[in-house]
Amino acid sequence: MAPDVPLFATVAQRDHLQFWQSGLFQPQRVARFLGLSKIQLARLAGVAPASVRFDDKAPRILRERMMELAATCALVAEAFDGNATKTKLWFMTANPQLNGLSPCDLLRRGDRAALQQQVTVATAKTGTVAPLLRSAVCLDAALLALRRVPRFLGARTLPQFLDDELCQSAIERQLQIAGDALRQLRDLEPVLFARIPDGDLIVSFGNMAARAHAGLDPRRIYDIASARAAALTGVLERLLTEFPQEV
Repeated sequence: MAPDVPLFATVAQRDHLQFWQSGLFQPQRVARFLGLSKIQLARLAGVAPASVRFDDKAPRILRERMMELAATCALVAEAFDGNATKTKLWFMTANPQLNGLSPCDLLRRGDRAALQQQVTVATAKTGTVAPLLRSAVCLDAALLALRRVPRFLGARTLPQFLDDELCQSAIERQLQIAGDALRQLRDLEPVLFARIPDGDLIVSFGNMAARAHAGLDPRRIYDIASARAAALTGVLERLLTEFPQEV
């Protein structure tokens, strides 16, 4: 990224293209808006075409790439005062600043990063991040990870869980993702974060250095997965419904 780009210039002020509903990310809308096929999305994310999907079972890297595309689209929309038609036309039109290619051409070739940098640099003087949108992103990331925890645990009892290292590792990874997301939310919106029961407990899983130093008790992981994850998921879902539609 160019050194003169402000730190918070990578996210638009508002969700002009309605890629978020009550704080919930809608990746299929991004794909439709840009006219990208599953094969093209797979190339952008570096995953198999058969794994491209838009629900909770989507590969994490695909969801991250779709969020990055959504952020880039929103920055362009902001440059056109929120006009979705002009924004879509810009993505479809050959541009001399892009060697005569259209932005969608770059995406179809897998050049997401190059386009993202061009857009960010071009809009840096006016782009500032919207705190509500950033908070919604954090909540959505934590929610996605915590929804996976009970599914990964299944009907395993504690003895079965203690004998299954793969299951332990998978659940620990999801708790780490949730912890990282909630840590960012705590920094952004401490009052909102305070409404999340066991929030600090989940954040502790996102601290890789602390986990490596203290070690993890599998029984503690099981307790969260079997008795707390579902309740936490419900809390995060309710918090997301409080976000206005335009966020």
